[in-house]
Amino acid sequence: QHFCITAIRKIGASATKLAQWVGSRKDLFGEDVCSLLPPELHTDVQASNATEEDLLEVRRACFASGTPLTDQEPLSEVGSGCVANVFRARKLDGTAVVVKVVRKGVKETMRADLVVLSWFLEAAHRLNPQLRALALDEALAEFCIYLQLQTNLNIEARNLRTMRRNFAGSAHIRFPEVHGTPTEDLIVQSYVEGHHMSDLLRPDLMDVMLQSPQTRKLISLELGRAFCKMLFVDNLTHLDLHPGNIKVNFTGSPLQKPFGICPDWLWQRLPQLTAKGLNDPANNQWKVELPLPVLAFLDMCESNWAHVTGSSAFEICIFDAGMVLSVDADKQRYMRQACSAAVQGDGSESGRQLFEAHCKWNRVRCSSVEERDTFVHNIGDLLVAAVRYADNWQKFFRSFDDYIRAGTAEYLSLACKLFSVANVRMDPE
Repeated sequence: QHFCITAIRKIGASATKLAQWVGSRKDLFGEDVCSLLPPELHTDVQASNATEEDLLEVRRACFASGTPLTDQEPLSEVGSGCVANVFRARKLDGTAVVVKVVRKGVKETMRADLVVLSWFLEAAHRLNPQLRALALDEALAEFCIYLQLQTNLNIEARNLRTMRRNFAGSAHIRFPEVHGTPTEDLIVQSYVEGHHMSDLLRPDLMDVMLQSPQTRKLISLELGRAFCKMLFVDNLTHLDLHPGNIKVNFTGSPLQKPFGICPDWLWQRLPQLTAKGLNDPANNQWKVELPLPVLAFLDMCESNWAHVTGSSAFEICIFDAGMVLSVDADKQRYMRQACSAAVQGDGSESGRQLFEAHCKWNRVRCSSVEERDTFVHNIGDLLVAAVRYADNWQKFFRSFDDYIRAGTAEYLSLACKLFSVANVRMDPE
């Protein structure tokens, strides 16, 4: 593992980004490969080994951007990514900030890396022409664009300011404030206290507060709402939401029970709200199936109840917004209609909307009506299974445990197979 991580860091930013993706795709590469790429690749990529002259240059750049730093506190490195290094500092008025600086030479290295990746992709297409249905060339082109955008911190500053406005009324979601005038190579942001999301996912974490299933559930609900708002309302979706870019700051007691009168043994056995209805967490059995409007109402009541009782006393801060997605109005309309139908359990309509979207952009190469109908039916059922409980889960998964534990990576793999078989060229967006 140490040799693998060292080699990836030596190669550069593009290899690190790809390794971060590979490490999250156990469905494609297996447990043995993914175990060589630990979560630390997301949060601590490579130390900068900055010299005194480098730190002095950072201070000068901050002064030029309108954010002079105090000399009473030295610059200390608090994180490092594949594109930039992050230092903690303090302004003259005492405000704690972080200074993000693009690594020297990273832009040139990335351009060379992407050329090499294009050679590998062309070779893969020649060896297996069926891969063209997955639109890997378009995906690589978008990967190149988004990776280059991350080297321009002016773009990240603009995205952060827009997202702060979009979530100004949120009780839980925060984005760091941008200080001064950012440049292409430097940005100064407010420092955020809290735990990295990667800490919440560590099985060996001793902090009971972070291990609470109720706490994790409330956090996941808020992140789900935030992502849906970005995608369907704001049309500005953060594309780099890995655990290293999310912090949770606990401002109260997330373990507080309602009014303190519920005994521990009962609190741990209270039914939990799921995509299907209510289930017993102690016995892992499905109890009651509820209509979607009732689920939505209970979800809202549960969230408000937790807020009143203090069990939702946390803030989620999302940063590193250099990569975002905005789509045109027609494509967003198709996305809304397909997802809306899937949430309501209408697989036929959901699949039809997705298929029509790909027809509109001339991405369908099906040779027969039967192939089209099969694709619409299968992709619709998969979308329904992804967003709510589906009785036909055996169609895609070997066991019920595989179904309830499946994440985005597993569903994406299944979707790629359906697109490839039907000869529909997948839209990377």
